Amino acid sequence: LDTTRADHLGCYGYHRQTSPNIDKVAQDSLVYNRAIAPSSWTLPSHASLFTGKFTSSHGAQYDSNGPLHLTDAIKGPSGWQEYRVRGLAQNEMTLAGILKEKGYVTGAVVGGPWMKRCFGLDKDFDYYNDSEISTSQGRLASQVTGNALKWLKQLQNKRYFLFLNYFDPHGPYQPPEDFARVFFTKALSDQVYDSLSAEEKKSLYDDEILYMDHYIGRLLKNLKDCNSYDNTLLIITADHGELFGEHGKFYHGKYLYQEELHVPLLVKYPGTEVSPNRSDVPVQLNDVFAIILERLGIDKPPDTQGCVPPHIEHPLLAEVYPLPAVSTDGSFRAIIEEKFKFVWSSKGNHLLFHLGADPGES
Repeated sequence: LDTTRADHLGCYGYHRQTSPNIDKVAQDSLVYNRAIAPSSWTLPSHASLFTGKFTSSHGAQYDSNGPLHLTDAIKGPSGWQEYRVRGLAQNEMTLAGILKEKGYVTGAVVGGPWMKRCFGLDKDFDYYNDSEISTSQGRLASQVTGNALKWLKQLQNKRYFLFLNYFDPHGPYQPPEDFARVFFTKALSDQVYDSLSAEEKKSLYDDEILYMDHYIGRLLKNLKDCNSYDNTLLIITADHGELFGEHGKFYHGKYLYQEELHVPLLVKYPGTEVSPNRSDVPVQLNDVFAIILERLGIDKPPDTQGCVPPHIEHPLLAEVYPLPAVSTDGSFRAIIEEKFKFVWSSKGNHLLFHLGADPGES
C-alpha cells in the first residue's frame, strides 16, 4: 500500500471507516503494531522489502551521481532530470529470484512511477506489469487489481508469488468520482487544492485509501471464490507513510518522523497455522523477506539483514538521503531501540525522542 500510514486504517484504531476489506484480513492475521519502514520513500523501501537489506546495503536510493532519472520512467518537466537515483543492483539476490529457483511462478503488478522496471525492482519476476503508468499520478487500483486477476486466471493451480503495489494514497489526492465525497465533502478543483487545510487534505487522502481498499476487496473475493484464500500466505504492508502538517511538514521522503515510518504489517498465514493476534515486537520491511522464507522452509542468504519475529537481532533503522532538488534540509538516519529514537542529521540538527512519553515527537 504505497504511502499508507498505519494510523489511517481501521485495524490500527482509525476513527474513519477507510479500510473495511483490509480490516477483515486483519481479523485473520498476526498484526504487527510496531512495523517501521527503512526509508520514507518508495524506491529504497521496496528494495529492502525485496532483498531483506537496509538502504545503505542494497544502495537503491537517491544519488547525485546516479545513472537513472525519474524522466527515464515517465514524462515530465526538464527539472525532473535532477531526480537522480541508483536502482536495485542486478547482482542482488531477491525474494522473487529465490522463490523462482524453488519452482514458484513470480508476478508483479505495480502502480507507481518509481516502480517502473527501469529502476531494477522487476529483477527475477517472470511477469512484471508496469504498463499504463505515464505520469507522476501512477495508475489506479482498478487497473492494478484487474491485471492481477487476469494473471491469476492463467496460472492453472501453479504455485505462485504475486506482488502488488497500489499507488492511490500517494499525492496528488484525486480519488475517483464514486469515492471523492465520502470524507471530503466539498467540490474540488486543481486551483483550490493548495489552499486546503491539513485536515481537508487528510480527508482526500482517506478517500483514496477507501478507493484502494475497495479494489483490494475485489482481489480478496476472487481468492475466496477460487477457494485459495485459506491456503495463501497473504501479507499487507506499506512502503512509507505521509505527513499532514505534523512538525510543520507535508508529504514524505525528506525526513524520518513516525508519521512517515510507521506502516501497517498484517501477516495472514495459511489455514489455522498461526492464530490471529497482535504483536508489539518491533519489525521492519526487511524482516518480511525473512518471514516468508522461514514459512517456506528456505534458508535465507547469509547477508540478509532481516530477521524472523520475535527474534529480531537488529535495531530499527531508517535512512533518507534527499537530493537538493528534493530538500535542502540534508540527510537523516534514525535508530530506534526500546522507547528511544535518535535521529542523526547531516546538518548537525540531531534529535532524540522518547517515543513512550512523546509519541508525537514534539
